[in-house]
Amino acid sequence: MELENVRTVAKRLSVSERQIWKLLAKGEFPKPIRLGRAVRWSRQTIDEWLAQQAEAVERQAVRG
Repeated sequence: MELENVRTVAKRLSVSERQIWKLLAKGEFPKPIRLGRAVRWSRQTIDEWLAQQAEAVERQAVRG
């Protein structure tokens, strides 16, 4: 399992680290894995979340 920190996740999504924390606080982003003080996300979890977001956009566009 490949783990990514908030900086890497934010860079992959082309958003700020602050935006990741905001989405997480609103319950709109996958919960991280905590390893002591370190906060990490599974790369697979982020990939799945991205796919779900893309599907939601496509469904909304069809309803249009």
